[in-house]
Amino acid sequence: SATPYDSMPPPPMPPSPAVDRITLSKHRYVVLMCLAIALASLGRSHNFSPELRRLGHQYWAEAQALMPVLFRFGDLDKLRATLLQLQYALLVPTAGSVWELSGAAIRLVTELNLQVDRDFDSAANAPFTQETIDLRRRLFWTTYCLDRSLAVALARPPGLSDAWIHVQLPSLLSDAELLRSDREAGASVVDEDPQKQIFRSHINLRRVQSEILCRLHSVNPRDYSLDNYGVSLSQPASARPSLALVMEVGPPTPNIEWQSRMMDKLGKWRAEYDRFAPSYADRAVPSEGGSFSTATPFI
Repeated sequence: SATPYDSMPPPPMPPSPAVDRITLSKHRYVVLMCLAIALASLGRSHNFSPELRRLGHQYWAEAQALMPVLFRFGDLDKLRATLLQLQYALLVPTAGSVWELSGAAIRLVTELNLQVDRDFDSAANAPFTQETIDLRRRLFWTTYCLDRSLAVALARPPGLSDAWIHVQLPSLLSDAELLRSDREAGASVVDEDPQKQIFRSHINLRRVQSEILCRLHSVNPRDYSLDNYGVSLSQPASARPSLALVMEVGPPTPNIEWQSRMMDKLGKWRAEYDRFAPSYADRAVPSEGGSFSTATPFI
């Protein structure tokens, strides 16, 4: 007879003498969390099997048991593990507090100094590889996007001010090209990953949202903008009412010039996104009843 999904154990780790068991266990954690996130995402469909939903929870529970053992120190692996936990909690709210997990991720970002671009590893006394530099940027901007998404949704302060950020956007090169550029100095690179172009566009949207959030909800609003490379450009503050008055009546309404500038930024973002994202006809997928959905892939 067929084995029920909820009683199936996760796949065992294959023997690999060339890699230590801690590294293998970290890989196992990532695989378990990716499976759990995928099943939780599919679980939003009302036609989804309850057995598969339970299987996803089982994968998450086993990953939870591994986390305190494998990720005791603040490093990139721990940040990646925390972001996976946050992604799962966004889909399954009972799995943890998304606000606390987002805060933990932001604290790890500042502990690792990911908010500032670095090309030299002082601990190893050696330069970072291009792959590591890009990984640091990708982890930072992923954390930034999740933090800003929650801050906008809950109308709460972001975990890290834009004024502290001095990080370029992730590379558009494919991972294979990044590895090749590390091996072959001066190699010509032309292979850009379309998914990374969309990721960049997603980051730019969160940056605009961050500026709007801080301007509308900050008690002492100040216009912090980021240029096209993700570097903070702190603009001088204009004349403002006293802090006591702001606390009593709220921040002043942004002027028309600022509103127009935000609309221009959103318009430019949309134009950029439409250049890289699939066309509506290409990304339309049949929904229930045979009709087609043209929903944007990002929220």
